[in-house]
Amino acid sequence: MYPLHVVLTLVGMITAGAGRIVAVKIYFQIELEESRAVTPLFVTLLYLVGQTLSLFVHCICTRLKCIGSQKDEVDIDYNTIEMAARIFYENENIPSHPETVDDQERVDRPAEDELMNDDDCKINIGEELEQKDGLMIRNDERKNEEKSMSKFQPKKLRRRGSKTGLTAESKDAVAWIHRIPWYLKPAIPGFFNLCNSALRWACLVYVAASTAEILISGLELVFSCFAARIIRKRIISTRRWVGISIVTFGIILVGFVKVAENRENKAEEQKFLIGNLLIFGQCIFSVLQDLSEEIFMQEANFPATLLLGMEGLFGLVFGIPIYIFFFPEEISSTRFNIEYEIGLVFLVLITGILNIRTTEVTSSMTRNVWKQFRIILVWILGLLIYYIGIGDKIGEAWVLPGSLFVLGGFSVILSGVYFYYSD
Repeated sequence: MYPLHVVLTLVGMITAGAGRIVAVKIYFQIELEESRAVTPLFVTLLYLVGQTLSLFVHCICTRLKCIGSQKDEVDIDYNTIEMAARIFYENENIPSHPETVDDQERVDRPAEDELMNDDDCKINIGEELEQKDGLMIRNDERKNEEKSMSKFQPKKLRRRGSKTGLTAESKDAVAWIHRIPWYLKPAIPGFFNLCNSALRWACLVYVAASTAEILISGLELVFSCFAARIIRKRIISTRRWVGISIVTFGIILVGFVKVAENRENKAEEQKFLIGNLLIFGQCIFSVLQDLSEEIFMQEANFPATLLLGMEGLFGLVFGIPIYIFFFPEEISSTRFNIEYEIGLVFLVLITGILNIRTTEVTSSMTRNVWKQFRIILVWILGLLIYYIGIGDKIGEAWVLPGSLFVLGGFSVILSGVYFYYSD
């Protein structure tokens, strides 16, 4: 269905994304266990710092490409011109530099209007020569040279990503992006990114990681399809709408089960409702971020790592003043906390590159479809940490019958994904 490199990118996105969510949830649980409350905005700033580091990745990759291009140019210049000429002269017994030999040994080059025969220049009939830079080169050698050199000529840029459902109307619908200066383009997904990440990490304070991931992944898929149809003007088949409807049913199933579980505990019910509101808002900003990234990368040819890094940079510009003036707090500076936060930053960097790379080579809709497979991985990691970890407040416990309903909701969502891809 997809090339191998795309499949590997998708698998990496799922694995790294699940690890990032669990790592943030554990960070909140550790801080809460030690009677410290960390605001989600601080975690958001760590998240944005990780994305900003993508600028260094972009610079390194660009530098390596420049070095490779220079090497290729040297190789091509030598192999296709010098070697082609030398081989020809060796085969035909012609001096490699005829202009430097004595007049008696000079090879006469007949004029174009003179009739040549075998006695004059010992060339077989049908074998043509061309004078180029003082050298005699066969036409077939010249064609090989041009063919080799054409590989290194700038090619016409092709639109990247999935073309499924795109029409001329789709291109016209996003023509406005070309009126935005390139350095301001990342500000749009950067703002959505700040709001998305702040709400995402805030919801983990109120909702279990596995439940949050089910609701987030499902809602993002549903919202992304509507956004792709309304904003992107992408045509979506009836069978895919059926798959999305099944996913929506799975989300509702999990939501009702969690509400029923918490009905006896008013405090837990209130926390779950607050978490759901945060998730709803987060999904809207996440879909807008994903769609704007898709448009800028695929229609404006914006480099993925550069876009990610500038998103994080714009997010920090927006977020740091808000954090300093409205959410000041005393951050623990223990060795464990510092090491954990540094590790979280690099995990965010890896996950962000894989996420935006997925959008670049497929689409925002496809990215949200494959996010559904993150649900079970997040849940399994939470269970392992709870039963193998160091404390009963870290991770997620198996609860009956709630865990079975979570599995049932996940199965329904997977059925919707199957319908989506069976088109």
